[in-house]
Amino acid sequence: MPQNIDFVLHSDIKTVKMMDYTITHAQGDVVVRDGVANLSGVKFNLLGGAFVINGAYDTRDLSHPRYDLAVKIDNMSIQQAANSFSIIQKYAPVAGLANGTFNTDFKINGELQQDMMPNLSTVNADGLIKVVQAALTQSKLVAGITSLTKLDDTNQVTLKDVVMSAQIKDGRLSVKPFNVKFGDYVTTVSGSSGLDMSLAYNLKMMVPAGKLGSQMQSFVNQYTGSTSSTSEIPLNIGMGGTFTDPKFSLLASEQKQQVQQAVTEAAQQKGQEAVDQLLKGDKPQDVLNNIVGGGKKDTTKTTNPADTTKKDAVNQIINNPELKNKLNNLLKKKKNN
Repeated sequence: MPQNIDFVLHSDIKTVKMMDYTITHAQGDVVVRDGVANLSGVKFNLLGGAFVINGAYDTRDLSHPRYDLAVKIDNMSIQQAANSFSIIQKYAPVAGLANGTFNTDFKINGELQQDMMPNLSTVNADGLIKVVQAALTQSKLVAGITSLTKLDDTNQVTLKDVVMSAQIKDGRLSVKPFNVKFGDYVTTVSGSSGLDMSLAYNLKMMVPAGKLGSQMQSFVNQYTGSTSSTSEIPLNIGMGGTFTDPKFSLLASEQKQQVQQAVTEAAQQKGQEAVDQLLKGDKPQDVLNNIVGGGKKDTTKTTNPADTTKKDAVNQIINNPELKNKLNNLLKKKKNN
């Protein structure tokens, strides 16, 4: 745009043909001044969705024309968007496999190429995506989860009224944790995908213990200490590789971290129980023995390996000399009060 042009366009256009797109009911103001086109309240319908755009298109550097826009989209087909917009095809190709609709409120900026298409490596974006309702089936991503977990009822991913906080920066689309359902299992998803189609996601799936296969159940039991078939087990799954060749793994370190937290909470609970016992008049040494498992054992009961695993983990924390001394001092203070 020539920098010596200065005009304001108040638009109300029924149909606009732009490349392969047909835009309808276009309204809004376009102010062209000093080589910059400023869009104010520009509304239109495209591909079944309703758009509102504010922002600027800057052509002052002809080699690197830029855009800086605030974009709102309502009630648009996920597949339509994925099939039509290169930014979705490259950053979120899985959208092309989903059926459903979405809304979005995004700020986005970057450079345009000489063919007026976005230079995707320069894109920076930040905002919210609300998936009204969507389903994903028959995908390598879904099949990989099923293969890893041995769950036979995770062949469909569903989303309903899910709000995702997303950002595009340095060639990667990152999303903060949001919940979906793999079959009936609530799963928290977070991570990123790149322009190179690479994946780096974490999934936390809540699964009733009784639903797990024997091999998976054995793996989880040694870290959770639970053998109940009704208790929910958090499965922490890593998804890497690429969109066309995804790789899945169970994140053992994450499982251990959760168990460590559970054990710490158990130790804190034991400490509170000790204080309660002291206030009732029990001897400090007897209280300590009860905490660290030094009391008498019921030899008539069979040993549960999972319970032993959990007890050993608790004892490793409680029998720590430093912690034990602190606890002993605490008990003495409580006893003297």
